[in-house]
Amino acid sequence: QFAICLLPFVTCPVPAAELPSPLHVASLYSANLVDISDLPVSDQIDALRRFVRKHKKHAPVCDRIARLFMSMDTPRHRQRAKYWVKRAVRLDPENPVYQITAGDLLWEQGFWHNAEAQYREVLEQHPEHAEAAYRIGYRSLRQFLQSRDSRGPARTFAGAESRRAVDFLRKAVAADPTMGDALLQLGLTYIEMDLYDKVLSLTRRFTKEDDANADALLLAGLAYQAKGEYKEACSRYNRALAVMPEDERVALESTLLIADDPPNASASGPVHGHTTSP
Repeated sequence: QFAICLLPFVTCPVPAAELPSPLHVASLYSANLVDISDLPVSDQIDALRRFVRKHKKHAPVCDRIARLFMSMDTPRHRQRAKYWVKRAVRLDPENPVYQITAGDLLWEQGFWHNAEAQYREVLEQHPEHAEAAYRIGYRSLRQFLQSRDSRGPARTFAGAESRRAVDFLRKAVAADPTMGDALLQLGLTYIEMDLYDKVLSLTRRFTKEDDANADALLLAGLAYQAKGEYKEACSRYNRALAVMPEDERVALESTLLIADDPPNASASGPVHGHTTSP
């Protein structure tokens, strides 16, 4: 009887609220990105902050907030980006995406050597990471061009920078053959080094797999034009124009790299543009 009298005073354990699964949170996050995609950057950040208050351990949203702050391109916003990317890395330290963001932030802050160290760390953990290799190669290409065009002692470093650019851009292309930026920068590096046959070998490999690869066709056109093979160059330019999206085609034509009705356009003279509409 005594035990029965105590029953009303016994506190039964209340089950904890079930936490949403990581897959469910990821689904909510993807839907949230779609909903806010047309908003101004500041409003997107506010919406994602509300999301992260409910899902504090979702690293992708922290990385996205960091990227949005970086896009605002001021010292104050870069400092805020630093907080959010550190939070993403802390939540998922093995994820190379957030480490790349950290490197990009250092680059934007002007700390290139620290940024390169970050990218190299990614490559040590993920030797075939295309984005990390591409960033080092891209920077090396810019350094090569600056050194080559300078008149001072810096010119002596041009050769080393060009080789480094080729090395890392080749790694990026090998790791991700669909990475158009890496293909384009590698081809431009070869062109700047007067290695036109290497450009053509590179582009043949890509056009064999995808004959609608506009970047590869444009690079081939530049290489043939530099070699003096103007008919081949014109052919590649026309094919590139035919397969690229309309907005890209208009932008390219507006640069006057390719102009209609060039003077004396023929197979025996320099090609300043295509002679027939694509």
